[in-house]
Amino acid sequence: MRKLLLTGFTPFGGESINPSWEAVKRIENIDGFALQKAEIPVEWDSAFKVLTESWEQYNPDCILMVGQAGSSDSVRIERIAINLCSPIKDNRGKYHLDDPKETKIDENGPDAIFSSFDYEKISEALKRENVKARYSFSAGTYLCNFLLYSVLNRIYQGKMSTRAGFIHVPYASEQNKTDSPSMSLEEITKAVKTAAKNII
Repeated sequence: MRKLLLTGFTPFGGESINPSWEAVKRIENIDGFALQKAEIPVEWDSAFKVLTESWEQYNPDCILMVGQAGSSDSVRIERIAINLCSPIKDNRGKYHLDDPKETKIDENGPDAIFSSFDYEKISEALKRENVKARYSFSAGTYLCNFLLYSVLNRIYQGKMSTRAGFIHVPYASEQNKTDSPSMSLEEITKAVKTAAKNII
């Protein structure tokens, strides 16, 4: 049986929940996979370290990362990660590399790396489940992109066979963001589980 590492983020920006982790923690099993989960801190210094600890302990065949995109009205299937971090403070009030200007994630890494999950299969599966979804070619320049790039770069540099990718989910309706698009946690959980089942 293949092994899958599924991750979501802790709350940030003053929120009490993060729908990415709320969805991930509700998923008890994925057909065809042995499942491991990790909650990722919204912290430049430790986000990739926490994921790497689970990666090395579990040695997954696939990694699906999930994050919140509060401005989105649909699930975003991220196709590409870029080697760039914006000067945005994390949950500890720190910048990437403690530098208050744009920085690279890896000074010697490629400018961009494509995700290696089956994005077409995920898209079609979400459509069948009547979940609003679309491809995205920018995961931003905050922790979501940082984590995706770091994972893909490790796979690229190590010539690993691990399949990995990232999806963004909207606000959960339970967050009461009346001026922003949202989905119920039930629908977000269904979306994450569907994407995970179709990662390869």
